Amino acid sequence: MGKKILVYALFFVLLGGLLGGLFFLPDLSAPRPALDSGPETKPTNGLIVSGLEIVDKFTGKTYTGPVDLGPALERIASGRRYPHLRDGSVFRNMSGALPGRPHGYYKEYVVPTPGFKGPGPQRLVIGGGGEIYYTPDHYETFMEIEP
Repeated sequence: MGKKILVYALFFVLLGGLLGGLFFLPDLSAPRPALDSGPETKPTNGLIVSGLEIVDKFTGKTYTGPVDLGPALERIASGRRYPHLRDGSVFRNMSGALPGRPHGYYKEYVVPTPGFKGPGPQRLVIGGGGEIYYTPDHYETFMEIEP
């Protein structure tokens, strides 16, 4: 009986890894994302980002307006998770957009977008040394945030 459970557990772990890879791997043929996408998207006030149009690639829905990163950073600091599989998981930096660090150094977190169902395209990536990067477009561009 114990071997049967182990086989089923291994099967589901492998299946989850395969499916997770299909849905969460970045397009490696795409150009390398920039750390800074220009002055119009620079954060103001440290936690408020303005001058962005957030677009959900899957639905085409857009949000234009300021983005307050404060609530997401407070949630992360308090240890609460957003109900999404990848919230708090290791960010692999496979595109090399962020400075190279050992596997497990960066963690990714969801920044909910007003009016969007589900997680939307915004994320925070936090390094083990405390550095914080914000991406409004699901890892295509990044900007460093100074809290």
